[in-house]
Amino acid sequence: MEELTRGTWASYYVRMQKLPIIALAFLAVVSTAAAQTYTSALVGARRHRIGLLAGELPYAQNDYSGVAAVRFHDRDAWWQAGVGYAWDPSGNESADYVLTPQAHLFFKGNLLLIGVGVLKSYVRDDTRKDKWSPVYYELAAGIEVPVGRAGVTFLANHPFRNWSDAGNVRERRIEYSVGLSLRF
Repeated sequence: MEELTRGTWASYYVRMQKLPIIALAFLAVVSTAAAQTYTSALVGARRHRIGLLAGELPYAQNDYSGVAAVRFHDRDAWWQAGVGYAWDPSGNESADYVLTPQAHLFFKGNLLLIGVGVLKSYVRDDTRKDKWSPVYYELAAGIEVPVGRAGVTFLANHPFRNWSDAGNVRERRIEYSVGLSLRF
């Protein structure tokens, strides 16, 4: 056990003097960040294409799904956590629906935005076993037009399974989505 000497007490005293300064700096950073943050809810739709995930997900060309998400905004970026729901996907006759939990990080500059997401889909199938897809990713780019407390988002999404496929962008593999968000 450390023996408390005069030098040890002096070092504790010096450290304690810095505590109010550190606490004030922390509060200033937190209050500034809190003043620039807000939360929004998003509902939208997505048009699926047959792409790099063919065979893993039961989508056919031009299937649609809905999405609901909550977004945690900062000044230049936001986190988005949501779930997609595809009813009766036509790429597999026995598939009832697909649920897709997803998380994204978007960066914005004026109207333009770019983001990256991680997704994993649950396929409900009548004849085969229900299954979870492998984790897959997507790159997204588009615009968000603010309209008061609301915003309309248009995105082009590029889903892929392996990061080596991230640069393998073809027009026929791009999926499109549109969403309406409301800030609260």
